[in-house]
Amino acid sequence: MLPLLSLSRPRPDAPTILPEPVRLVIPKVRQRIPKPNETVDSGNLPGLVLVAMRLELELSPSSDTHAILARVQAIHTREQAAQYVKGVQRKAEKAGAS
Repeated sequence: MLPLLSLSRPRPDAPTILPEPVRLVIPKVRQRIPKPNETVDSGNLPGLVLVAMRLELELSPSSDTHAILARVQAIHTREQAAQYVKGVQRKAEKAGAS
């Protein structure tokens, strides 16, 4: 590194005061927050409901399969999906505690 410092004295044309740095402008991104009564058929929510359904099928006896499938098919809104996922989460927590 030292061989790169070949000048015996500072350059006379180097600025003594640096300019103010350019301020970064971060663009404001407006994300649309979905409403609870909107359809469940968008974004990652269908996949999340599918994962919750598969977990519930694993936690439940095979005799409950048709009821679980019917419950999932009846989900039309984001609020219904949230309630279903929360219910499966509670069921999984109970199964883990026992």
